[in-house]
Amino acid sequence: MDFCEKEMLGKLSDIIEYKFDNLQHLLTAITHPSYRAEQKVTIADNQRMEFLGDAVIELIVSEKLFELFPDKNEGEMSQMRSAVTNKFPLSKMGKASQLHEFIMLSKGEQNANGAERESTLCDAFEAVVAAIYLDGGYSKASDFFWRIFEKCGFCLVSAVKSFNPKGAIQEYTQKEFKVRPEYVLEKVEGPEHNTVYTVALMVNGDKWSTGTGPNRKQAETAAAEAALNSLSSE
Repeated sequence: MDFCEKEMLGKLSDIIEYKFDNLQHLLTAITHPSYRAEQKVTIADNQRMEFLGDAVIELIVSEKLFELFPDKNEGEMSQMRSAVTNKFPLSKMGKASQLHEFIMLSKGEQNANGAERESTLCDAFEAVVAAIYLDGGYSKASDFFWRIFEKCGFCLVSAVKSFNPKGAIQEYTQKEFKVRPEYVLEKVEGPEHNTVYTVALMVNGDKWSTGTGPNRKQAETAAAEAALNSLSSE
């Protein structure tokens, strides 16, 4: 590990507020497979770390759900856990950890803005959780996970309830107004490889929220989630 790598890893350690005894764990966590293949380096990429991190995160969340929802059965808790451990929240947590500024990618991936990709951010975040677990143990990994979870503005109970945002908002509008929400495409922007869709969620002709995403489906989900967040804060 050279001086530049140590300096970079030191900055990332400061950002995520965890001091590693073994920085090699962190280096592995931010090494994308494309970088390893292009540079032909001997260091490992983060795929194995991602595998371990996925399991550690499932345990972290399962433990909390088991504690908070004593009346829920196995199937219900499995669905609730999925609300917190799917790609959407984990990629947001990766972004909140500023991993997109440190992930080591091939030139092709860099040119394609790969560090901003949901799957890349999700994998890197899982790998960082694994790195902390290997370096400092389960408690440190759990502390890190929940700190970033809260930093994103997530609430465990809200996240569980909004596992299916579109279904949840439809249930609400049908109950309260006897209508289904409508999703109206407002605009499509950006180049073909990085298109951004903006969708408005309408109820009885009123705009409740807007959402953006790389495709219409994800934009609609984002709009539904924004509407749920607004309702929960009222």
